Amino acid sequence: HQTYQIATNTGIPLRVGGVLSTDTFYSEAKDRYDIWSRHGVLAVEMESTALYTLAAAHQVSALTVLTISDHLLTGKVATSEERENNIDVESQLVLNTLVSLR
Repeated sequence: HQTYQIATNTGIPLRVGGVLSTDTFYSEAKDRYDIWSRHGVLAVEMESTALYTLAAAHQVSALTVLTISDHLLTGKVATSEERENNIDVESQLVLNTLVSLR
């Protein structure tokens, strides 16, 4: 995919893989995400299901690019500065992908 190539060519760290979409993002159960992790799920988020459902219904392509802020297994949380920087890098990657599609 073009996004992967752009990230690789520009040195942007990127992982490609499955994501769990759920409406219960935070949970008191400490082992809730262990099984998903063992199956290779890279992240948990709440919106991609709607995006891909609409894309499929309208027979168009869709892509989710996510910035990870909280590690649900280790408890590590990104700082405000890290989040801001990641969003800038992610936005540039998405814009470069869109330009490459022209």
